[in-house]
Amino acid sequence: TGEMCIRDRHISGISIIGASIRHDKNILYKGISALEKHDINIISINNSEIRLSFYVSDNDAEKTVKLLHKEFIENE
Repeated sequence: TGEMCIRDRHISGISIIGASIRHDKNILYKGISALEKHDINIISINNSEIRLSFYVSDNDAEKTVKLLHKEFIENE
């Protein structure tokens, strides 16, 4: 249920891990907002009980990691 398979060698998945992450919609909103604000094209989003994953182009992977780190770690 809700599982998705992406087959592209040029896509990277960056995940945020945390207890009960699926139930905190603010985390999803903050992640999407941070990436969109910096023109990161989100190809797909997948989540589970403890993980929220953003799939982006390999070219945007490093920038995505830095932006999400800044949003969720440095701003806490």
